[in-house]
Amino acid sequence: MVCSTRVSRSGDSCVIASIGRPLTSAAGLPRALRPRRNWLLILGAVLVGLTVGLALLGLVYTPHDPLDISAARRGQGPSRAHLAGTDQFGRDVLSRAMRAASMALLVGSVAVGLGLSA
Repeated sequence: MVCSTRVSRSGDSCVIASIGRPLTSAAGLPRALRPRRNWLLILGAVLVGLTVGLALLGLVYTPHDPLDISAARRGQGPSRAHLAGTDQFGRDVLSRAMRAASMALLVGSVAVGLGLSA
């Protein structure tokens, strides 16, 4: 078995000099050296997943026309008819968010593509 400069040989396994524990597979690593779950990465992945799901659903189905203006529905709060409420022009906020999610993903993808090509 070959040990690196920071690891010394002890018996049949390598021992980490600063910790004094045997170096084995990831499951047997000391807690400080195990790969940690990054909660920010998980949160970011969940938010991106929700955005992609909302965008895909918005391409197929929206509860109301996102461009339909109605003075009678101006500024309503969330209800059964409009789950996220309406804006100052009476447009359904959820429908507008569903349609906007696909455009946001397109703009983000183009920006990343341009950044990687430069």
